[in-house]
Amino acid sequence: QGADDGTAFAGWYLDEALTQKLSGNLPWQEEVTVYAKWCNVRAALDCDLPFVLGGGANWYEQSAKVHKGTSALQSGTIGDDESTYVETTVTGPCLLSFWWCVSSEEDCDILTVSVDGDEDREISGSRKTWSKVQLMILEGEHTVRWTYSKDVSVDNGEDCAWLDDVSY
Repeated sequence: QGADDGTAFAGWYLDEALTQKLSGNLPWQEEVTVYAKWCNVRAALDCDLPFVLGGGANWYEQSAKVHKGTSALQSGTIGDDESTYVETTVTGPCLLSFWWCVSSEEDCDILTVSVDGDEDREISGSRKTWSKVQLMILEGEHTVRWTYSKDVSVDNGEDCAWLDDVSY
């Protein structure tokens, strides 16, 4: 869920460095220390809208691949036939713009953007350079969701998506 300060919960981890994600398959026979990871979504996306993360593995803030500023969001690592999303609410009329890129299996593992559940655009394959997208948002309140989803088999490229510089 999103928080008023722009952070969102990004998952439970087994180490203080937040590199070993907790899976549901651990035998709980002894006491285990877990660490919560938080993501500053607003800073990563250079945007003051409230965001919510969800799906198989939350998106997270990273600084290795950035379009603007010092960080961007990257999709969480998901398995076959899973998806992960970042979502916000926008009040129109307005022009919503953002930058995205993907490194995935062509036409199978796909990054989409939808408005009120209706898919508007998608990209897949080796699109590792940033592309700008602009969406005309009609009057009223609308839910915008970016979803990275995988099919049932095959991994290609870095198998993830990136999102940055959301503005309206």
